[in-house]
Amino acid sequence: MCLMAAFPSFSDIESPPPLFEEISLDIGSKDQKKHASGVIYKKDQTPSVQAKVVALVNQEPITMRDLIDRMRMVAKAPLDQMPDSQFIQMRQQVLNLMINEAIKRQTTERVGLKVSQAEIDEAIEQIEKQNKLSKGGLAKLLASKNIPLKILINSIKADIAWRNYVGVMAGTALNVDKKDLKLLLREGQGKVHLNLAEIVLYKSQFENDYDKTLEKLSEVMEEMNSGKTFVDTAFQYSHAPSGSRGGLIGWVDLEALDQEDQEALKGLNAEQATNPIKFDEGYKIYFIIDKKTKNVGKVDTITARQLEVKLDMKTAESAELRKKEEDKLSRLVETVSKCEEFDQLPDQIPNAQIHVYKSVQPSDLSPDLQNVFGTLDVGKPSKAIFNKANATIVFFLICERSKKNPQELKHSEGIANQISSRRFMAISEQKLLEAKRMASIELRI
Repeated sequence: MCLMAAFPSFSDIESPPPLFEEISLDIGSKDQKKHASGVIYKKDQTPSVQAKVVALVNQEPITMRDLIDRMRMVAKAPLDQMPDSQFIQMRQQVLNLMINEAIKRQTTERVGLKVSQAEIDEAIEQIEKQNKLSKGGLAKLLASKNIPLKILINSIKADIAWRNYVGVMAGTALNVDKKDLKLLLREGQGKVHLNLAEIVLYKSQFENDYDKTLEKLSEVMEEMNSGKTFVDTAFQYSHAPSGSRGGLIGWVDLEALDQEDQEALKGLNAEQATNPIKFDEGYKIYFIIDKKTKNVGKVDTITARQLEVKLDMKTAESAELRKKEEDKLSRLVETVSKCEEFDQLPDQIPNAQIHVYKSVQPSDLSPDLQNVFGTLDVGKPSKAIFNKANATIVFFLICERSKKNPQELKHSEGIANQISSRRFMAISEQKLLEAKRMASIELRI
């Protein structure tokens, strides 16, 4: 199960993003007796080990039981099937995440910020909707796997309270003036934009020694050279809050970065990483996920629809049953040629939902979507596409192709949200780093 609270990522899709990113529940089968109460993992099985304090954050204990429960909530596979090395690596990653959450929770409690039950209920309801669970279904699912609901609630409370805290501390800094946005859009034409991820190592974690920090970063880069992905490496080693997202930062204007960062990134292409960059707090490296130059003048845009039909597990796993369902759905979808008609299909198809793309640039979409829309004629539905990861059958329909000035695009609001979100993340990381410097953190594993 991959159950993580993350800051929303804004896109050009008209449907608003959820508070919590899409969650894949994968916490093992119901008949896994190995995870009965009191049994957690291999050597960590006795009650005395479960009660062991693995970390103290300002004298607040995190126990082995808390840690293992949280690991089971985010793991993509049962813990007892993991190799020891992978288990230990994940344990450290999750512990770092729990330490950050404890600091966030303590910081917000000191200034009197509280999270209401209504806010917690709303967050849980969103998670249930994303996983197609009925009301109360998430609590029942966690209980059936012997995972305490409080583990999830503590994470939700820390996330919501911290957002409120950062929002208060940021004040008007998160606002993007319409006049500034138009100027930004106009000035952004012809400039290089990068989709970045980062790994940051703070020298405070290495006796405030730059040389020791660089030595550790060199070891980390060696792991990547041996085949480890940047995202996995960032999740394991990066000290910045972005590490919990695999180091992902998002799209940035190259000229908006510090001069040292610009120099390190110039000349690099997608899927390349910088050399170590020294800054006041330690060392960092960037990884370019994607790179593009904003077009001057009018740009190509499309307005389109995506129909997504959720399959039951039996149908999704059977090629024969899936083919029958695809044929049945295709016969229905082929009868429509207008978006207004396409939007009515969920009324006729169980477990179906529509996603709206309005005046988006194809270049801003994922490569898979670019391939689909690139070969699709206006008013002609796509063929059925099976998404194995989500157990869904998907269809697309392009309503309109047009050329527009960047200032005219509907997604200018989305760009403003992205700018505001990046400002929020920068302030959030700064405030968390300040709180960690003041905190007393004692690791016991």
